[in-house]
Amino acid sequence: MSIVRKKAVTIDGAEFVIGSLTMRQVETIVAWSPEGKTVGELKTRAINLVINSFTNAEFMCEAQPWTPERIANEIDSTSFDFLQTEILSWSKLTVVKTEAGVGGVPAAGEAPAAPQL
Repeated sequence: MSIVRKKAVTIDGAEFVIGSLTMRQVETIVAWSPEGKTVGELKTRAINLVINSFTNAEFMCEAQPWTPERIANEIDSTSFDFLQTEILSWSKLTVVKTEAGVGGVPAAGEAPAAPQL
């Protein structure tokens, strides 16, 4: 059984419950390299970050599972950006914006960035 910290975050009246990332999930974020990745791959990685946090928060619940389609249908881009920043910050990871405006992909050994979709 996992021990997960949970945190309620609010943006413009919408409340979300995020779960802490596991050490393995953080290792995966830090090890991921943006070199040669497409914008689609960057977006997929960003979506997976939010799904992992939401899934961790709902551990042992019978809630509808979070999927990329559900994220796209239920969360606007401003909230999505806010959530990524909150999840990374809460996990003690540095939020960095890339020059191209699509982040979330640290080079090996660098702090993870918050993806901008």
